[in-house]
Amino acid sequence: MVIPKPQPGGKTRTYVDVTECKVDYAEPTDADKLFSTANYSKIMPCIRLDKRDLQPGPMFERARA
Repeated sequence: MVIPKPQPGGKTRTYVDVTECKVDYAEPTDADKLFSTANYSKIMPCIRLDKRDLQPGPMFERARA
């Protein structure tokens, strides 16, 4: 991931290293926090999986910052 340096008067950007990969069904069912993303405007927390209620976590908040 390449992040440009902020310009004078511009916004300082933060980033999270990510790895795109396929996951099997067991991985998200064992997770305590989940979010889905396609791009910045499409970052959404997963609030329910099967019958478990989930809450947005710190990585979701960081990704939305």
